[in-house]
Order: sequence, then structure tokens, then C-alpha cells
Amino acid sequence: MKKRFFSLQKALALSVLLLFTAVMTGCKPQTEIQEVYYYVTPLENGDPLIGDWYNISESYSERYTITGNSFDNQWGYGNPVVWNNSYAGNNLYVLKLSETSGTIFFKFTRAATPSYSYSTDPSEAPDVGNWYAISYKDLNSSKKTINLSGAYKAGGKTSCQTLQEAVNEFTIAHGYFASYSALTSN
Repeated sequence: MKKRFFSLQKALALSVLLLFTAVMTGCKPQTEIQEVYYYVTPLENGDPLIGDWYNISESYSERYTITGNSFDNQWGYGNPVVWNNSYAGNNLYVLKLSETSGTIFFKFTRAATPSYSYSTDPSEAPDVGNWYAISYKDLNSSKKTINLSGAYKAGGKTSCQTLQEAVNEFTIAHGYFASYSALTSN
């Protein structure tokens, strides 16, 4: 009878151990998969982003023209300012992060060449036809002021093949948009 009691004790201990193991392994915290959706929409008529935005100075001037479907950047110098073409694009979409900040996406129609000039020819400017982004912040429609920054980071991408790729790539969290230009509109 002692043997049976001893075996029963072992069986009970083993059962408790197995139950404890099952409970502990069954209580693992579940990894929750979260999907994040970004809503990029075309610019609507009357959007406060639409307009001519300027930063005029004696040494270096900038002009950004945003319409419902196009973006054009020019740089200049002198007094009066002599304007030169920079990059441009169409198929504008905007990701609004707040009432005063967000990101504008567009397809390059004019982009930089390896020799730092600008061209509409994809054989000279490989980014033409690809997606790019401009970050904006501090938009004040009553004072007509905004801060704009083109997507740039050392070793980063200069464009993306799809809008979805551009939305995922060109973010502040990924190190783009470090330097903003303060601009005003008429």
C-alpha cells in the first residue's frame, strides 16, 4: 500500500506540474497586429494650401506655387528677383496630420539631374514620373504663412515609384524634412 500511495503522490505532483505549465504557457500575452491607414486626398478648391508662397531676400529667394493639381518650385536671386526653375509635379495628394500640418505628395514632372540642373526628360532626370513629398507645418490661413520642407535626408530616397511607397517612406520619423522655409502668400 505504501507503494501505491507513493505512486499516487508522484502522479498528483506530476499532474499539478503539468497543469501549472499549461496555465503558464497558455497565458502568454497575445501580440496584437495594428493596421494603420493613411488618408491621402486630392486638394479641394479653396484649400488654404493653394496659392503662391514666397520667401524673398537679397541673397536667395524661393517661390512655391500650389494649385489643385500641380506644384512648382523656383529659386531666385537679385533685386528684382531673377527666377530659375527647380522641381515641379502634378497629381497632388495631401495627407493632413492636423489643421496646420501635413504632407503634400506629387509626381515629378521636372526634377534634378546629376549635374544639379532641372529637366522634364526622364533620361536626364530619373525622378521624373516618380512620387515626391513636401511637408508643411504652421499653416496660418488668416496671416497667409506656412513652413515648407522638401523630402531630403543624407543617403535617403529622392523619389518613390508609387504613392503608397512615398507615403510610407517620406516621414519625419524616417528622418526626412529637417529644414523648413518660412513663406508668406499674397
